[in-house]
Amino acid sequence: MIAHEHQPGSSFWAEVFSLSGSATIRVLPRAMIFVFIALLATILRRYMPWVSISADVMEAPGLVLGLLLVFRTAAGYDRWWEARKLWGGIINQSRNIVVSSLAFGPANHGWRGKLVFWVIAHAQATRHVLRGERSMPELDRLLKSRSLEPIPTDAHLPTYASSKIAALLHTACLDHQTDRFVFAQIDRERATLMEHVGGCERIAATPIPRVYSVTIRRFVFLYLAALSLSLVGEAGFSSMIYTFFIAYPILTLEQIGAELQNPFVVRSLSHIEIDEVCAALERELTLSLERWTDAPVQAAGSCP
Repeated sequence: MIAHEHQPGSSFWAEVFSLSGSATIRVLPRAMIFVFIALLATILRRYMPWVSISADVMEAPGLVLGLLLVFRTAAGYDRWWEARKLWGGIINQSRNIVVSSLAFGPANHGWRGKLVFWVIAHAQATRHVLRGERSMPELDRLLKSRSLEPIPTDAHLPTYASSKIAALLHTACLDHQTDRFVFAQIDRERATLMEHVGGCERIAATPIPRVYSVTIRRFVFLYLAALSLSLVGEAGFSSMIYTFFIAYPILTLEQIGAELQNPFVVRSLSHIEIDEVCAALERELTLSLERWTDAPVQAAGSCP
């Protein structure tokens, strides 16, 4: 069973003061820079009283900035949620392939073991490809457990694993006389599995356009820098405190949008826990194989 990384009943105060999954550590240094700018503005105001900006002037840019941050956060969340659904589809299709193959495929222990192995390997391979990882200890362990040759280094790992699944289904159809309708249904599941992989690769390879990110961050900088000049006339040295409490949420919202756009990379906050999901899938499919190990051999084309 796959464990959930977040419990809805988590304590309010535990999350208020939690650093895990929080953007505070990444945002705090930037917020302190704007506090320093507010300090410089306060000192400058003492010697040049005419250097200031009316607070009314900041209202319109603040509204525009708020809308841009909402759009950026929403765009990042859409990517995160789509990735979550696609990865859930990979897990579901993997289960469907194994369950259907064990139920309707040949009752040959060697064939069953290879098919379950390549379905597990496919999920692990997809995980490594999405993260751009070169080291693949889980795949190496799976290959050694079956005394199989290493996957070619120039191969696209999920495609290679999918081709092995297709070959096993073809063998079942020709050599073991598996019903062709069943073969077509399972192969359709395999094709859908690769469509989900392609969707995940699209998200991983095409981040939000850089011009969008650069424009919003530049706007954030100009707004918060100008904010110091608008606060210093009325607040004096207290403008540093006001600047911090305004800069912190603005910078946090901007950072959240940036974190959500790449949901597969481990360094991103709230990344999808595909390591745990792959491990849980391997345990689940291995257990399914063990339960079918002693299944009686059915006559070709017959139903139990």
